[in-house]
Amino acid sequence: MRKPLIIAAFELMATGLYTLATLHEQVTVMGLRSRPTKRRPNGSPIGLETLRKMLRDRYYIGWVSFKGVEYKGRHETFISEELFERVQRVLDSHQGAGVRERQHPHYLKGWLFCHRCGKRFIVQRARGNGGEYYYFFCIGRQDATCDHPYVPVEKMEEAIEHYYAAKVRVPEAFLSEVRSMVDEAVATDHSLTDDMRKQFARRLQTLDKQENYFLDLAAEEGWPKEKLREKLQAIRTERSSIQRNLDNAAQQLATGRDMFYRALDLLARPAELYAQGDEVVRSTLNKAFFAKFLIDGTKVADGALKEPFDGLVDAADSDEVRVYLREIGSLPRRSSGARGGRARSANPQIATCPTLLTEDGAPLDDLSLTEALELALLERARGSSNTVMVGAAGFEPATPRL
Repeated sequence: MRKPLIIAAFELMATGLYTLATLHEQVTVMGLRSRPTKRRPNGSPIGLETLRKMLRDRYYIGWVSFKGVEYKGRHETFISEELFERVQRVLDSHQGAGVRERQHPHYLKGWLFCHRCGKRFIVQRARGNGGEYYYFFCIGRQDATCDHPYVPVEKMEEAIEHYYAAKVRVPEAFLSEVRSMVDEAVATDHSLTDDMRKQFARRLQTLDKQENYFLDLAAEEGWPKEKLREKLQAIRTERSSIQRNLDNAAQQLATGRDMFYRALDLLARPAELYAQGDEVVRSTLNKAFFAKFLIDGTKVADGALKEPFDGLVDAADSDEVRVYLREIGSLPRRSSGARGGRARSANPQIATCPTLLTEDGAPLDDLSLTEALELALLERARGSSNTVMVGAAGFEPATPRL
């Protein structure tokens, strides 16, 4: 039967441990085939492009398309929207990293960029008297815009391993402190009030009416289909967001805490995991921690950590400075409050927005949990313990007032 094999294909890709090519090999061995036809009653092994289209097909989460407009279908669905979205993020990350499967595969491909010119490194095979070997080089050399030397693959692997050991390190004492702060934040109940639930219910009714209206327009000739698709997509996106808030209000903080704990566990010994791991483990760690590495010579000049690791590592570094200053008796004086400037200077890339309250009760919006922890640690270093980290919105993005 195709159904369990299709489910397995989505679940395997969602782990992030497979590329499209390696997943294709796996599902072919498992027996995934095309639908039976008169000419091929047993079907045939699916191709790589067919697998890619299948993993992108919203049919599996209940949607059908007619004349360019999506409608909710009545067919059986066996892939959850959550699983489908995880798969889309994995596929998008492969594209964003420039991962190509066919020539000279290497787990560092897509993550290496030149510190001198900013262009990507690619891997190349060479033959010589000593046999066959591989090296990385900046594509700027191809048009003579960069003079970065060629780097043997082994040297590049060593450079990344050394960078993990030198830069991706967080003291256990700091991790314990962060865990305590997260537990303290989750200890308070932040479930939705009855009034908020009523507001959500009224908004859902309004969205249903709007969707029916636009679907009626889509069935008529002469209306701009692209505009209608945008309107329908906006309605469905808002409805999904509201429904998630309603369904998961009681679980948001606990789920966020568990995910944050996983990040903290990775930070406990990342260099050891990377050094001992095989290519799959190293590729997975790179995907989890970094957006890219900037290479200069045979060293990593810089690495762009992903959220939440960027904030945690920066906060840990600041915490080490705080400890040092306290030991030498030069801890900076406390500033005149955190309203505005400090809060607004937090990492602009982070999208989640729990509410933060300063000592005087003033809300600091647009902060993620990581930023809230950073600010709380800063205030603690300056002598304050009254910062309230997480408000009613919890870990998820705050929903606009209706």
